[in-house]
Amino acid sequence: MVNAAIPVYQTPSTTIKLSRRPADLCIVTAKHQLPEESIRSKGEATLLPAGCPELPATIRDISASGIGVLAANLLEPGTRLDIHIHGHAAHGVVQICQPEGDGFYIGIALAA
Repeated sequence: MVNAAIPVYQTPSTTIKLSRRPADLCIVTAKHQLPEESIRSKGEATLLPAGCPELPATIRDISASGIGVLAANLLEPGTRLDIHIHGHAAHGVVQICQPEGDGFYIGIALAA
């Protein structure tokens, strides 16, 4: 049996090791963290919920199957939305939305 190498990406300040196993957003914990294979991340995103104005958000964590963001507004679980990050777009469904600080942590399952 041959083990394929897991990709490792490095920048001057960080090393990111990717996993071949996709994260399951359904097991988001009370601490708002995706399974350990997710990548803790920072950056800006724009959420476009169906029938609502766009909502700026800050990326908290991301994996192959989901993304966690912090936003100022509540989004109900089950809300379908588009996510725009640095010129790229994805579709998803809100799985969890809980108060955190002055806003909300929103866990989004990405559409396949």
